Amino acid sequence: MDTNKIINELPKLFDRATKDFEVWNKKLFEANDTRWRLETFPEELKKFRNSFEYHIGKKYIRISYIPHQGDMSSYDRAFCFINISNPKFKFGDLLKSEVTTPALNFARGNIFDLSKSRIDWTGYIEKIK
Repeated sequence: MDTNKIINELPKLFDRATKDFEVWNKKLFEANDTRWRLETFPEELKKFRNSFEYHIGKKYIRISYIPHQGDMSSYDRAFCFINISNPKFKFGDLLKSEVTTPALNFARGNIFDLSKSRIDWTGYIEKIK
């Protein structure tokens, strides 16, 4: 299978996660009366968006990110996996991350049709029925 097709779709996945990160944080700022953080938030949002990486393996592409750059929790965290060659799934299927391996119970969506998936900034992905 041509992994370049998946690679070309990754910015859409990263943008969806970043948008959810933005919405979640703005709600948090409002709830905690920390609206002043909105001044520095665009830079934080940019760092989050740029923290995504991918690693191509034999069966899956592992999507990872560093949740808090410059923090003690700055470690590579799996966001999700995308199927390349596991015959149980379709090419491009999104699989939940189980820390270092993909959850193989069912696909959470497909990279080629993200409109049918809910994507949270934390890596939580679910199929929309």
